[in-house]
Amino acid sequence: MVIMCISHSMNHSLLLVLSPLLLIASADLKVTLGTLSQIAAVGMFMYGGGAILGGAISDRVGEERAIMLSMALSGLSTLLVFLLPGVYGIGVGLFMIATWSSIYHPTANSFIIRVYKEKMAQYMSWHGVGGALGTMTAPIISTAVGLAFGWRYPYLLFGSLAIVTSLFFYRYRSDVSPPKARAAKTGYLETIRIKALRPLFIYSLPNGLILKGIEFFFPTVLASKGFPVEIAGFALSGVLICGVVGQIVGGRVSERTGMRDVVVAGSALTLMGLLLFHLLPQPYGALMLILMYGLGFYATIPAFNVIAGKASPEDKRGTVFGLFFLINFGIGSISTSLGGIIIDRFGTGYVFILLAGFAVALLLAALRIKRDKPERALRVGK
Repeated sequence: MVIMCISHSMNHSLLLVLSPLLLIASADLKVTLGTLSQIAAVGMFMYGGGAILGGAISDRVGEERAIMLSMALSGLSTLLVFLLPGVYGIGVGLFMIATWSSIYHPTANSFIIRVYKEKMAQYMSWHGVGGALGTMTAPIISTAVGLAFGWRYPYLLFGSLAIVTSLFFYRYRSDVSPPKARAAKTGYLETIRIKALRPLFIYSLPNGLILKGIEFFFPTVLASKGFPVEIAGFALSGVLICGVVGQIVGGRVSERTGMRDVVVAGSALTLMGLLLFHLLPQPYGALMLILMYGLGFYATIPAFNVIAGKASPEDKRGTVFGLFFLINFGIGSISTSLGGIIIDRFGTGYVFILLAGFAVALLLAALRIKRDKPERALRVGK
């Protein structure tokens, strides 16, 4: 689990280098924020789009091998940002980083569901904490390194760390994740038709739109409201400090209340945070968003993953998680593109109004998820 947390941290870090340095990269490359957002959106789509194949790969070669390939190749892809000129470097580089990184999430979730039969939500939450720590520290490190040496150099730093992390999976192999030769051909349509999964697929879409929108635009929106660039970059880390607490609390509370109730409560907090961001004067609006979105949104992650894992056929669990991440991170990256269009046409402040609308849809979708029994009650029943 320690190695998995480190891997999760590196995986998220690679995709967050550009966000706090968006204004600097835009000026250096001599392109508008909208144009750079469109370029990034293609790469962000592959972070989810590639997951549909990554999940199927893990079902066939085993989760640990798939994670090793993901970490090593995504790390090596950061060199493209340096080797290719101008916008081609960030465009092709981010595309390849995201493509190889996309293998990780469906594979890791399938691995955790397979290994940890008891207290799944707690183990999911600890794995989520690893990712949140990476997402929290990446903007701080990227801002510091980028301001000191240039916006490309944080890619080299995190790419090197990802390659080192992959060596853990090369040298260490457990026996819990053998290649699954018994896995049938990937039946995506058959998977989508599973009744228990349908409301979860619907929930994933606004979830991804909100996540990718806040991750990519939060520092830029704050900078447009008069926050210094350094503070705006660090604010995203503040969201994830709260996210660490949210994942731990969400994993524990879900055992008592049931997974679905945590998903509903967290979705409601997300909506409240986005509304208060617009209703309150700054910096109070930003502080409420950081607190409520960080706690609420991230508390839902371990609970949702357990619901999805239990509803999935065991031999296709990687494929199912791949579909979720296609929707969450792939289609969800549309908000990056939409946000860029809104910025160029109407102004930066309107981006989060769009995200508040997505949050309304998120809460409505959460209410459609079937209520489950608390894990503790099920264990007592045994």
